[in-house]
Amino acid sequence: MTAKDFEFYHDEQGITETKQDFIESTASIEDLQFKTWRILKKESMEVFPVYTDNKQKLYGAIQNGIHDFYQQEKGVSFKKHLF
Repeated sequence: MTAKDFEFYHDEQGITETKQDFIESTASIEDLQFKTWRILKKESMEVFPVYTDNKQKLYGAIQNGIHDFYQQEKGVSFKKHLF
């Protein structure tokens, strides 16, 4: 479920301006030959509200945190990757 006016901001990849572009950019994930996931280090999470109209209207939020990244190839034990 995603809002029609969805925007996604990535610290390395930049902005994805539309819902459709975001859906298309994630479509190839199912074709990966390995399972990949990340786990947030809960104590590192920060959420910052983003306002418009001189702080009168909540526009969105920015989430920041540190994650451990994992991947598991078919038939192989999983590997932990730190980025």
